[in-house]
Amino acid sequence: MTEEENQLLSEHARVIAKILYKNAPIEELTSLGKIEELVRSQMQKHVMPEVGVFLSKMSQGKTQDTNEKSKVSSGNCQLRVLKHKSWNLDPIVN
Repeated sequence: MTEEENQLLSEHARVIAKILYKNAPIEELTSLGKIEELVRSQMQKHVMPEVGVFLSKMSQGKTQDTNEKSKVSSGNCQLRVLKHKSWNLDPIVN
């Protein structure tokens, strides 16, 4: 991971933490154990499914790219340059 990616990841993690905190029942934030339980629960409910869907789609795209790269037409070999889509990491605002 590059330093820039690491910094971006940290920034997005802080934004996620602020949103989760804003929506957390304050009365449950009484000990480190309870905070850990609440964070784990919220991450599993809200964040991890999104990460899983994203990684699944990216994995499917890589599989498709690999399949396309391995295709060779008989008698006429063609070189294909595959363009990678840039990741849009800007937050979605509703």
